[in-house]
Amino acid sequence: MKYPYLENMIGAYLNQDYAYHASTLEGVIDVCKNEEEAEYVRCLRADIARFLHDHQGATLEQEFETAFGADFDPKLFGLTAEGFLKKLDRQLQGSTEP
Repeated sequence: MKYPYLENMIGAYLNQDYAYHASTLEGVIDVCKNEEEAEYVRCLRADIARFLHDHQGATLEQEFETAFGADFDPKLFGLTAEGFLKKLDRQLQGSTEP
């Protein structure tokens, strides 16, 4: 996969059992950034940026659905795929600082 860290984050933290980690999307993201090493978070943010860049415009939602739809649907949290990716990146920001 072209976005291995994003795939891992969604598969490990935001799958159908996400509530095991936390009761909110924000809580799950916090669990991920607190459990993972700084290098993982940097790579995850790079995957997010690459996905947003690679799928700008009308294809982003469709490409996200194709890549991750079996594991995660951001609409369950009232977000578009783009909104979710930007939210994820914003929340991870700062956790990669030494």
